[in-house]
Amino acid sequence: MEPKQPERTDTAVSPVIRGEPVDIPTPVWGALVEDDLRRIEAETAEREAGADRPKRWLGWLSVLGFVATAVLHAFAVHEAGYGSKDAGNALAWAAIVVSVASVAVGVAAAALGRGRWIGIVGAVGALLANPWVVLQVLRLFAA
Repeated sequence: MEPKQPERTDTAVSPVIRGEPVDIPTPVWGALVEDDLRRIEAETAEREAGADRPKRWLGWLSVLGFVATAVLHAFAVHEAGYGSKDAGNALAWAAIVVSVASVAVGVAAAALGRGRWIGIVGAVGALLANPWVVLQVLRLFAA
């Protein structure tokens, strides 16, 4: 013979803080369940809708590296022509390093699908803005 289960009754909770009862209104059992379920379903639907689209920040980071490479290259050419050759040399090396990093990030973006086409544009642009690559192309046409 199984023990009989007691009937479920609605109760209110009155916690005691520092020896004094505090009146905290508690809802009747099941009063908010339907509203809570609708809210949870809406939040889940929003999360699932955003999860379908991959994040593109890796591709945009590659484009940012491309822009930084182009700017560093322009400053390097200006400094080498009108200012200090050492500063121009340092800026050119910085442009090369940023370009290599941008190409690596662009290839990673293309491989991982995180802004695939944006990453490819950033990688190709950074490769073309690389001072060493530009020097090799100019030497090819000068010969």
